[in-house]
Amino acid sequence: MTDFFSSVSKAERIRCRPEDVGNYLLYNPRTDQLHLVDERGKRIFDLCDGRAIDDVVRDGCALFDGTGSPLTSQLVLDFLCALKKRELVVMS
Repeated sequence: MTDFFSSVSKAERIRCRPEDVGNYLLYNPRTDQLHLVDERGKRIFDLCDGRAIDDVVRDGCALFDGTGSPLTSQLVLDFLCALKKRELVVMS
């Protein structure tokens, strides 16, 4: 993934609101879809502010185990790809 894209930003007009304890709803008005994420997902989403994908993955790993192990890095990268697929973030 990082070989093709260098940075990640939130898509325009995405709204976020707290839901149940520890969960958040991300709303994409362009697709009229709601997406439920947990606290970690919300914090990773918040990292998507135009910074390098590698930096988001590194900082996202700290939310899991802090080691940046290949497995943890892949989990964060897979989550970013899921956000991209749902048009919640833009990679460039």
